[in-house]
Amino acid sequence: MKNKKKSEGKIKSKDKCGCAVSCESEEIIKGFSHQGKQYVIPLLQKVQEQDGYISEETMDLVSEKLGVPVSQVYAITTFYSYFRLQPIGKHLVRPCRGTACHVKGSKRIIEKIKEHLDLKGDIDTTADNQFTVAPVACLGTCGLAPVMMIGNNVYGNLNEENAGKIIDRLKS
Repeated sequence: MKNKKKSEGKIKSKDKCGCAVSCESEEIIKGFSHQGKQYVIPLLQKVQEQDGYISEETMDLVSEKLGVPVSQVYAITTFYSYFRLQPIGKHLVRPCRGTACHVKGSKRIIEKIKEHLDLKGDIDTTADNQFTVAPVACLGTCGLAPVMMIGNNVYGNLNEENAGKIIDRLKS
């Protein structure tokens, strides 16, 4: 369980070893520290694989260890849609918005999934951190349109009703 520590007007998460950055990610960052600034993106990818997102504290440490201004690290994490600045839920739900899916009603399905999970506005992760809804441009499974991926599983021929039932099965 993470502890919360108030510091500099911000609440920083601490992991079990007392670090603002996970111990595993800190080791990854240290491993890249002599590589140079051209390794910022591969380093951030490794850290995100480990933690699921890139925290402010992680960006600060990457900046310090690679000698890159934190503004450049932030620019990279916000430019590439691959990087997340918030933790993701246990289940990553990726509904497709590609042309075939769009024509077959993916917009309504995405709205229904968000409604089913009680996600309003720009909120994409449930309060219990069980689900994150992150629509994607295309999953490349047009023959099954409309589709979504949850984890590594593809669910095709969706409609507003069966998409919610799939989510419900994962809740239990």
